[in-house]
Amino acid sequence: MDIKNFKYDEVGLNRFFGPLEANIMEYLWDKNELSIKVVQQSLGHDKPINFHTVMTV
Repeated sequence: MDIKNFKYDEVGLNRFFGPLEANIMEYLWDKNELSIKVVQQSLGHDKPINFHTVMTV
């Protein structure tokens, strides 16, 4: 497997994902099964996150 986007200077999921993707994945893995709307509302406090962006991740 060729990992082109591995970021050696980052930690955790940020080595593989962008900041928003890593945040969504960590939240889901911590909370288990949630709806897209719940994730969107829970993570969109500082800056609104588009529903379709969360759905895609």
